[in-house]
Amino acid sequence: MNDWRSFLSPADEWYVTYAVVPSDCASVVAFSMGHTVELYLKAVVAKRTGKTVDEIRMEYRHKIKKLWDECKIDQNFMPNHEIEDSVFDADLFRRGFEKKLSKHDFKSYSKHPELYLIAKCLSDLKYFWTHLKSIESGMTYYHPNPYWIEFIRELRRYLGHPSPGRMDFVKHKIDEGNLPFHAVQYLQGLYV
Repeated sequence: MNDWRSFLSPADEWYVTYAVVPSDCASVVAFSMGHTVELYLKAVVAKRTGKTVDEIRMEYRHKIKKLWDECKIDQNFMPNHEIEDSVFDADLFRRGFEKKLSKHDFKSYSKHPELYLIAKCLSDLKYFWTHLKSIESGMTYYHPNPYWIEFIRELRRYLGHPSPGRMDFVKHKIDEGNLPFHAVQYLQGLYV
């Protein structure tokens, strides 16, 4: 199938991977969530525009912000979540960058720090803890982060996923009984 639904199973697979990975594997944690969000956003854009999987892949690549902006054309899309241009454009890795943000921008960053991280750095997340000269301060993360349960639940609801008669990979993996207990507990939050 070469339509928007083609993005859903891999998005769900990356989300399950995010839940399963031990919290001390920061680069894998961030990389998994980044690809989860990327694939769900690609599904939204493909569903809305009717573009093929290949067209979406070529046009958007790993550009979360570009995908996000395309999704936000619909005012009903993720109304409680924003990626502010001014925060996105800030040097999030410079010590004291938050002091340069307006109160509004600081509030946005404080509410969505991991979303900004993946939007800005998706292609580099596999190097999350490596020494990079351009990074002066560290970024903390929380895993598994309850923020992503609500975020992914809202994205799935917007997409109508899972739709009747289609497999829900996340639910399938929970029901299969092979996931670690901590992952099952976390993923069950999608269904509350």
